[in-house]
Amino acid sequence: MKKIIVIAAIVLLVLNWSDIADYLYPREDPAYSHTSGVTIFSTSWCSACNQAKAFLDQRGVPYLEYDVEKSTEGRRQFEALGGRGVPLILINGTAVMGFNPQKMTSLLN
Repeated sequence: MKKIIVIAAIVLLVLNWSDIADYLYPREDPAYSHTSGVTIFSTSWCSACNQAKAFLDQRGVPYLEYDVEKSTEGRRQFEALGGRGVPLILINGTAVMGFNPQKMTSLLN
């Protein structure tokens, strides 16, 4: 009987290891890790994302891009920031939902 309990405990640990690891070693809040510079959370098929990247490229603004469909870390940060749609753009720690050139310009200045 003790062997069954031990095996069940091991199985539960293995199945829930990512949750346990997140509890033991919490990750930094993504909003704090992007307090300077520009980060864009996008997808490959999003036309508004392409417009936002072109807008930044035309102004010579460097940015870090996460494709939320291809990057596990990007998806995790996107969800932690409350992302519901792409693009989600962080400019010096301030979130811009969607492509909004006026707001982006004001935050970049």
